[in-house]
Order: sequence, then C-alpha cells, then structure tokens
Amino acid sequence: MGSQTFDRDLANELFEHIPTNYKGLVKIEDFIDLVIQADIALNEKINKANHFLKNQIEEQSRIQNKNRQMVL
Repeated sequence: MGSQTFDRDLANELFEHIPTNYKGLVKIEDFIDLVIQADIALNEKINKANHFLKNQIEEQSRIQNKNRQMVL
C-alpha cells in the first residue's frame, strides 16, 4: 500500500467543524466521525466524476463512430 499524505488545509477545514469542549479540545470520537463523513462525501464525488467521465467517453466514441460511418 502506498503512503498517503494529509493536506494541512483539509485538516484545518475539518477541525473547524468539530465541536470542542470548554478547553478547546476535540474528542477523538468526534474527529473520527468527521473524517469518516468526509471520506464518504469525497468518495461519492469521485464516483460521480468517474460516472460523468465514462459517459463523456462513451458519447465521444459514438460521435467518432458516426463520423467514420459518414466518411465511408
């Protein structure tokens, strides 16, 4: 498995949405829940983008095939 990096800006954005106690500390459970939610949302966006790209490629292929048939 390759190494993974964690973007500092993303970390800061996540921390902005985590509830803190009166000392400004974060519960590990809250942090884990937020990271899981962020991972789910990111995977959904990636899946939508992949689906969109697949459709675009298929459409482009159909157009190219149609153009080839017109030339022949």
